[in-house]
Amino acid sequence: MATVLAPPVVPDIDGRPQRLIQLRNGLVCLLVSDMDSLMSAAAMTVGCGQMDDPPEVQGLAHFLEHMVFLGSDKYPKEDEFDKYCSMHNGHSNAFTAMHNTTFYYELSHEGLEGSLDRFSGFFECPTFNESCSDREMKAVDSENSNNLQSGPSREYQLTRTTGTPGHPWSMFGTGNYETLHDMPESSGVSITEHLHAFHKRHYSAMNMRLAVVGRNDLEQLQAWAIKFFSGIPSRPLHQRVPNPVPFAGDDWFQFFR
Repeated sequence: MATVLAPPVVPDIDGRPQRLIQLRNGLVCLLVSDMDSLMSAAAMTVGCGQMDDPPEVQGLAHFLEHMVFLGSDKYPKEDEFDKYCSMHNGHSNAFTAMHNTTFYYELSHEGLEGSLDRFSGFFECPTFNESCSDREMKAVDSENSNNLQSGPSREYQLTRTTGTPGHPWSMFGTGNYETLHDMPESSGVSITEHLHAFHKRHYSAMNMRLAVVGRNDLEQLQAWAIKFFSGIPSRPLHQRVPNPVPFAGDDWFQFFR
């Protein structure tokens, strides 16, 4: 059911027993037993991000990050996970970076097993409920509007838009209502079809890394990892085509003149 990739009990420098395993579907999991922890927690990182957006739907990776929270085949209610975390004094969040997307949460110890069951649905069988799409596009748009007032965010986007035209670096990774709704709609592109295709292409167990911390012993944490995350599909990894650097020649010095 699982291959142990490290000795079963390896105290880290902070003294917490840890175990590194790989499930049959290829998912690598780091399990940490911490009897002194105030909360239990889990995080999943997927090896895809803004640089993997299709040019015709910029911001898709970020939008998908929003949509996976809103129901799965296991738990179809759109607020199921958030309500469960709140009920156990917890909270969750996520972020989309250039090459990866990370989902994480913490909650009281007695809620860990149920949270892992619900969390695994993000990656195994999200519903991408179309009734939520417009609202979440507006949420992404609101995030972008807030970023317009942030100096570091504006400087970051400036470096992206001045890169080599057509390079993935130059795309609009945050996305807004125009890139996620207006532009796809005007060209006849289905955002729902893009969500499913992006998830199928990148959300493979072999392209993910899971970490779980709890007061339970390593045997229990491993049993839960196997039970709840072995159903994530394992597909061949998408091989990225190496891109040239986004700035070339004198472009490297344009910000220093």
